[in-house]
Amino acid sequence: MNTNNAIINRKRSFWALIQRGIQVPTLQRDYIYGACTPKTDEVLDHLLETFAHALDSGEEETLDFIYGSDSRDGKFMPLDGQQRLTTLFLLHYYAALTGGADDAAFRILNGFRYATRNCTLSFCDNLLHNRREDIRNLIDGLSQDDKHAVSEWLKDQDEFRGAYWTDPSIRSMLEVLDRIHIRFFKRDDLWGKLTAEDCPINFYLLDFGVFNLSDDLYNKMNSRGKPLTEFEIFKSKFHQNILHRDPGEAEKTVIKMDTDWMDFIWQLCGLDMQKVDTAYLQTLRQLWRIFDYEDGVYDKTSTKPRFTELDDNCIVYNSSAPRAEKLTDWMDTLSKGWAALTQVPLWPAKDITDSLVNGQMSLNTILYLYAGYLGLKLQLSDTDFALRMRHIRNLQVNSMYEIREARMSRLLEHVALVMNGQIGTISGKDSAFNEHSWEEERHKDLYPQVWAALFGYEEITEINGTIQAFANGLTPDNRLHLEDAGFVVALIQRLRKCEYFFKSVTTEPERRAALLTLGDYSIIRDTRHPFFGVMPNSWRYFTNGTPYEDKEHFMQLIDLININSPIKADWTGIPAENWRYYAVKYAREITVAYGDFRYGYIAFPSSANEKSSGSTCNNLDAVVLQSSQFGPSNVCWSMLHRIADQLYNEELGSHYFLSNKGGAAFNLYAPYDGAEIRMTNDGWAISGIESRELSRLGIAHTVDPTDKGLILLSHSAGADYVKEWGMAMRCLFVGTGVGAFDDFFVTLHHECE
Repeated sequence: MNTNNAIINRKRSFWALIQRGIQVPTLQRDYIYGACTPKTDEVLDHLLETFAHALDSGEEETLDFIYGSDSRDGKFMPLDGQQRLTTLFLLHYYAALTGGADDAAFRILNGFRYATRNCTLSFCDNLLHNRREDIRNLIDGLSQDDKHAVSEWLKDQDEFRGAYWTDPSIRSMLEVLDRIHIRFFKRDDLWGKLTAEDCPINFYLLDFGVFNLSDDLYNKMNSRGKPLTEFEIFKSKFHQNILHRDPGEAEKTVIKMDTDWMDFIWQLCGLDMQKVDTAYLQTLRQLWRIFDYEDGVYDKTSTKPRFTELDDNCIVYNSSAPRAEKLTDWMDTLSKGWAALTQVPLWPAKDITDSLVNGQMSLNTILYLYAGYLGLKLQLSDTDFALRMRHIRNLQVNSMYEIREARMSRLLEHVALVMNGQIGTISGKDSAFNEHSWEEERHKDLYPQVWAALFGYEEITEINGTIQAFANGLTPDNRLHLEDAGFVVALIQRLRKCEYFFKSVTTEPERRAALLTLGDYSIIRDTRHPFFGVMPNSWRYFTNGTPYEDKEHFMQLIDLININSPIKADWTGIPAENWRYYAVKYAREITVAYGDFRYGYIAFPSSANEKSSGSTCNNLDAVVLQSSQFGPSNVCWSMLHRIADQLYNEELGSHYFLSNKGGAAFNLYAPYDGAEIRMTNDGWAISGIESRELSRLGIAHTVDPTDKGLILLSHSAGADYVKEWGMAMRCLFVGTGVGAFDDFFVTLHHECE
């Protein structure tokens, strides 16, 4: 015990301790004395003042205990005292610069190694030690008033890596060097006093290596300070797991994590130091998720990730040799090639960057990232990279139903085929992507020069990277034939018209109205329900994976477009008995009434085999959809009901209620409680109001002989159904007889003629 007391009571100077080497361990926290907070400023100022007083007066200043243990190679590893030792190191370093210390002295000082993050170690080696003569010359030319000259010079050097900005220890070191310069500038014999045997600045050393204290005590003492971050804990555990099987690999990996890989994450974060650690972990999680897809972990019976938390099991599994090698390969590839990758056409750099940083990566984004990684790994030329990425983009936007969790393993395999230039090795039927889209891309790949002339049309958002459907009617099989020059000319002519349409008519209500002016561009969904207009992703119904034979009406309307004339909506040539009249005339009213322009219409032909096309079709049974499917559970409205409600609600809305059920009637209020009105092909059907009441009000009507008790508001040929309904409602609720509404009738009949 007396021996132990003797060891504890032995005082050491920094210069004496550094002779054996000092290594701040990975588990230690950052150096924070230069963090520039009120608390750290107070501590740092007091400590530097203490050093200055001791050196000036020669009075002994003992800095309490420094706790630590020995590393495997005999270096001292501080547990408690890191902040003081680092400050003393910087003071000795500054003194060596200004005091003319020789190379041997700097080699000893280089024994202070900061392993909290390897970028800290890199900073000390690459700048503080390798550039010391330049720094010495810099200081010789400074004055005491140059308060930040040292740090600004260091930050301006090429060796100052992006990762250094994210390292709190480095930022603190820069600040403390500036403070030391201000406090100890031109201090007489500073180096001699600090390295003398009787240096007045010392501390008690408690060496755990001598006492053989347990790791448990080490951890308990370490917990007194700031808790380690999740990233610091992960890095330590990840390093330890690799260390047990391969010390050399462990050292290389942790150095990469703190230098090259940290630079990469730093770029992803947009130089935001607050996001770096979290972004690092999120990036690793996403890469491990991709590795699981590659290994087939996600299949039809298990679509959950192998690990949802970054716990010990996750770290152990992903630090195994195959996973660690894969991670190194990916991170090396991305960190070296990221800048070039972000310049690849059609590669969504911003979306992928945001997804990695935030840890919210969609399946599509994963496929893009995988393609980008492979392009870098294969060292593709700019031309091949751009061409194959175009294939990937086109396949993805046209495979919205195929890209699912359970298919990701095969999807990644087929991304690899594309990026390796092997898209032609499998057929569309064998592809995990959309069958038609794969076949289209295979064909384009055979004629790259011809395909290049079509790139601009693929960039039109509504075309979605696929031009296959535009071959409809141009070839016997409605397929692309890029080997046929005549076909290519006709295809480009049609695509030019489509481009003109989408660029000159920019809003969806105007687009649907303009097209429906030209004709009926419906696609039959089944034997009863064709759809029209714009629903979510509905342009894709006209351009991609649905059977191409069913695109004829849309393509025929495109062919009618004259690129030398304005495209506009015009309902005057459409009979008022046809639903298209209202879809064109009231396109905006429908949009406002419905609340979302993305949705379209479904119409019901009068018989199962009848298609509601042509200007003479007498079919008004159309609804405005809330979803892309029509069924009893979906919310939808009869088109004319919604138009009438939109036009007259402000004036007459207090007298009726329109249900939000498809095909529902108007429910009337007092004095006609219980009455209903709904649209039919013959006019408006009224129930709950007697014929003599309608006669008294001057409303022309008939009794439907096929439906006892049902009264029909008579429809005048060529008249606007919606206006007729508005006239009847005004008669019912605003007044009696027609005399008071002469002006209204004049307007109505003028519009209907």
